[in-house]
Amino acid sequence: MVPTRENVTKQLPDAKVEPASQGILHGCVAYWCEQLKAAEEARAPWKAVADQCQTFFAGTARTFWNETFLNKYIGVGIQAPKFQLWIAKAFEFVAVMGPSVFWKNPRVTVEPNELKIAVDPMEMVAAGIFDEETAQEIMAEEDRRAIAANAKRQMFEQILNYMPAELPGGGGGAHAELSTIEAMVKGRGMLVAKSYQIPGSDREMVGMVHRSVDHLLVDPDAEDPNLTDAAWIAIRYVTHYRELEKKFGHQKGELRHAASISSAEWNNSRDTILHPVSTDRNFKDMVIWWEVYSRRGIGLHSYDSPITDVMEEQIGDFAYLAIAPNVHYPLNAPPAKLVSMSDQQVADAFRWPTPLWRAGKFPVAMLDFYQVNRSTWPMPPLAMCLGELIALNVLVSSLVTRAHASAQEIIGVIKEAESEITSKLQSSQSPLVIELRHDLGNKIEDIISFIKRPDISQTVLEAIQMLMGLIDQRTGLVPHLYGQSPTQDRSALATQTKDERAGIRQDYMRRRTGDWLREANDILKCLAGWNLKGDDVAPILGMAGAVAWDTLVSNGDPDDYLLDLHCHVEVADMQRPDKAQKQTVLQVFTQNILPVLVQYAQMTGSYDQVNAYLDLFGEVNEMDMSGMMLSPPQPQEQQIPPEQQAMMEAEARKAEADAAKVEADAQRAAQQLEFDFEAAQTEQDKFDLEVAKTEQEMQIASETAAIDNLVKLTQAQTAVQTATANNRAKAIAARKPAPAKAAAGK
Repeated sequence: MVPTRENVTKQLPDAKVEPASQGILHGCVAYWCEQLKAAEEARAPWKAVADQCQTFFAGTARTFWNETFLNKYIGVGIQAPKFQLWIAKAFEFVAVMGPSVFWKNPRVTVEPNELKIAVDPMEMVAAGIFDEETAQEIMAEEDRRAIAANAKRQMFEQILNYMPAELPGGGGGAHAELSTIEAMVKGRGMLVAKSYQIPGSDREMVGMVHRSVDHLLVDPDAEDPNLTDAAWIAIRYVTHYRELEKKFGHQKGELRHAASISSAEWNNSRDTILHPVSTDRNFKDMVIWWEVYSRRGIGLHSYDSPITDVMEEQIGDFAYLAIAPNVHYPLNAPPAKLVSMSDQQVADAFRWPTPLWRAGKFPVAMLDFYQVNRSTWPMPPLAMCLGELIALNVLVSSLVTRAHASAQEIIGVIKEAESEITSKLQSSQSPLVIELRHDLGNKIEDIISFIKRPDISQTVLEAIQMLMGLIDQRTGLVPHLYGQSPTQDRSALATQTKDERAGIRQDYMRRRTGDWLREANDILKCLAGWNLKGDDVAPILGMAGAVAWDTLVSNGDPDDYLLDLHCHVEVADMQRPDKAQKQTVLQVFTQNILPVLVQYAQMTGSYDQVNAYLDLFGEVNEMDMSGMMLSPPQPQEQQIPPEQQAMMEAEARKAEADAAKVEADAQRAAQQLEFDFEAAQTEQDKFDLEVAKTEQEMQIASETAAIDNLVKLTQAQTAVQTATANNRAKAIAARKPAPAKAAAGK
């Protein structure tokens, strides 16, 4: 069969495809459905633990004591106690550790990956490798590249710090916080690259949005926790079929049959006039579909067919597919459009929206606190204390139930006195007087007694304390995080050592979070460079910046931002401010450095350093110090005695008079000098005129003499020529013979 665009969706000639009616695209979807199913099975052990951790974090006592949960995670046949308590240690772990790990979205700095040339071009000139002109050209080119690299760095840095603030859903910080919490509970948080348009505008924006890790599937054959060997990943979405049709350019209603979930709006409207009685009672409008980012083509490599070979060659190894299990072709390649596409258009339809594969990245940034060797799924921080959490909730609930039962009063009364004593015991009268009959006994103990239940075993209380301690050790909830100390330290050094050791786990988690945010901003940088144009960034960079963006980024080499620019995140920017530490440092600063700054200000008259100290003081103590900023002191006027003041005024008047006299003399001298100058200028003009006249007369005389000489010379030449002509005529006449007549006479 000759591979043409028209038979792409027809029956494959390969006999391995079953049933025979399946086409190439149908086989592609079937292949990826099998891969997704295998990935879900490989993820199942991790998901079971992650779901359990999520229950302990966000669940309630009713969730824990639910029969389904008990049968699944604890055991079949366990009866719930009367009092069902919930010890929320998982929530406590996130609430205490979370603010220490991520407090706010940090500022991003961009650093170029510049390779400094170790060879000085001028040294190469001295070595005779190339001439001076070439060296200057090289140096000029290096300067030009440095200027362009610095401009790109500044533009990307400004965009990466602006875009997250505009991201819908609370900004980039809100999305990062959600992913951080999920990482602390389930072991992995995820940010997904997204490009979008501002409503009511054509401007395109980019961002990293939170997506639950429950929607992520990874190549089941991969083993590297960082996914470097993963052939593909897939992200699950649930979208209204009409939105999906608009996204991929399908005809209206084409994907309605693929809907498998009912939205609340659609489900509640089934009995309204919007849906009259008809044979079509399908009230499902949400489509489950997957975005697949493949590094192994579109999944046709297992088919031995000329058509598949051509498509694999056109599309290449890095392919993007939108797979819906209920649709027999990729959503991004509708058969009706595919048959009319050129080879290049088909390749473009299956390409990644942003070629992050060139940078070795998937369009996701994942936060894993505890990775597992040879597994693409991490270990949740709460996984190692799930047994303790279960035992703790069971024991505490049982203990409270037992304590409540033990609080019940059981009174024993001899039968003959029951009618007399029971009514008295139930009375609220005080004091209560009970009359005893002699025939019933001589002592009250013989008539009535209080029956006690066995005391609660101390072993149960010790077991609860042991479980609490184990959970705290597993999660790092040491007393120092609560501002408590079980024992009194003998020195400040001992307290500092404990604080440092208690903060090791937090420092590690902060470092992991910082690396994750750096990776997320690296991906965001690639999205911005690939998708944004000058018009998109003009409100951020200005008109000049928009032109520079189009020149250096949009029309430049993509590797400049895909590979050569790297983002940096300062971990200290995202952690919670330690006010106690800052106040301690400020106190030391006040005692040792502030006096030096004040002395320097008095000597120089500059109070900038002192004002910087006031800014720091206001920041630490959350006070507005703007009204207390210092300015250089103005010179003060001294009080002068009246006599001295009068003398100074007289001297000032005399000085003014002398100055006026000097000024008048200077004016007269200037006027005389100007008059003399004008007279001298007049004489000079006369002299110049005489000189010019003399020169003109001399030139006329010279010209007249030259003319006379020329006339005389001409006359002399004429006389010479006349004399010469006469002499020549005479000589000719002398050489002629005598006349004939004269000769005969002789």
